[in-house]
Amino acid sequence: MIARVHTEARRKQYAMYRLRLAMKRLMSAEAATERMMATRWVNAWSSAVGERWFAATSYGNLGNAATVRPELRGHTHRAL
Repeated sequence: MIARVHTEARRKQYAMYRLRLAMKRLMSAEAATERMMATRWVNAWSSAVGERWFAATSYGNLGNAATVRPELRGHTHRAL
């Protein structure tokens, strides 16, 4: 258990480090194409950080989610 927590902490630290680098690259970008690529990297690394955060919360395992889908009524409902 401790090794898994340590591994996840390292992964989050690495993702945060890469996000900081991507933000620095975005702030110093001058050309439009460079800004576009830097923005893509910022989005990618920020989503990686967010995913790690979400997995660490109680919502990550969806323990509070409903196990049964509510029945939809009306003429717009399609059969699955």
